[in-house]
Amino acid sequence: MKKMLLFGSLAVALFGCGEDSTKPPFDIAGLTAARTAVPAADSVSASSPGATGTAGQPLLGEQALYPMWTRPLVQGVNRTVGDMLRILNFVVALEPTRYNAEDKTWWWGPYPNEDGAGHIGAYIRDEGPDADFRYAFAFVRGDGDGLTDPRVVMFGATNPDASTVGHGSGVMVWDFGASRAFDVARQAEPTGPTGRFAVLFNRSNDGEDERRLVYAVFKNFGEADSDAEPVNLEYFYGNVRTDDHKLRFINYRGEFDVYDGDNDPETQEPTQNERNDVRMVFLDEGMGRAQAIATGGDINPEGGVSTLSVHECWDDRIRETYLARAALDADDNPIWGNEEGEPDDCGPVFKRELKELALPSLDDVDDKLRTALDELATNGAAAFAP
Repeated sequence: MKKMLLFGSLAVALFGCGEDSTKPPFDIAGLTAARTAVPAADSVSASSPGATGTAGQPLLGEQALYPMWTRPLVQGVNRTVGDMLRILNFVVALEPTRYNAEDKTWWWGPYPNEDGAGHIGAYIRDEGPDADFRYAFAFVRGDGDGLTDPRVVMFGATNPDASTVGHGSGVMVWDFGASRAFDVARQAEPTGPTGRFAVLFNRSNDGEDERRLVYAVFKNFGEADSDAEPVNLEYFYGNVRTDDHKLRFINYRGEFDVYDGDNDPETQEPTQNERNDVRMVFLDEGMGRAQAIATGGDINPEGGVSTLSVHECWDDRIRETYLARAALDADDNPIWGNEEGEPDDCGPVFKRELKELALPSLDDVDDKLRTALDELATNGAAAFAP
């Protein structure tokens, strides 16, 4: 994986000196195939059960809590990631500026950046059929027609499926911090979100149904002008087939405040962040079940409480049908808890706890992949520099 992620450092070679470049006409068939390296936005977008209303303590029949909390996160990520991929796909749909037949690299630009300082450019390199990933690509910011002092703000490596448009596998990183630092260094007003977003994805056909698996890591990700804390979490989502529906799942882990330590679930004052593990499963965009576990922060084992646990179900209108909350000791014995509704109110599919449904979770992601993606999201291209 390290070898294939070195392409972030290629911008200098591609844009810093244009020697040995070949002018059009290009290898049209090769260019057509190379353009499929950049995935469509929906290849890495997540699903969430629809929810409206304001966050707060839910009552049975009202909007379910976890879909309500999760949906803004999903929408924000999908919008930011989707916008960047749409821009890159627009750029590479243009006629390339240069092509190097020796290393099979197409590049576009530099173009003046109408939304900020400097210029922008992009490239796609064909790494060959024996590489771990067939194509490497990047979106770059730099200065002037030579794109000097280049900053890679998005880069990736993919294996597109030649038989199905939009299908394939790959790894990508959005480095919003690098983009903002580029503006600051040029005394320009920085735009866009903060932090980094790194993602591994696989989109393929599972029989007659489409299957998607996406693993992502967020580091200090957030809106620059928002009062909300930046997001640091792992995120695993996808869909599997069940009869005539798509059974979709989400599992995310991160630190945020859910408990103020007073043993009263009806009150919540801002205090320390807890470590949270949230799993959600739902049919299509509707009915489903969530399970959340929180540790650390204001959850004090010395006071007897080691874990907080919440189970929630909702119908196809995202109205809550079941809610169970409990504080557990170190042996998972309940200390206090309450329950509204019955597990049978979750319906035939979701009346069982999620662990009994044997659906994928973050624990199923290979440890080496998790470590590599965390390093990439933390350090960007510098983590894989030669």
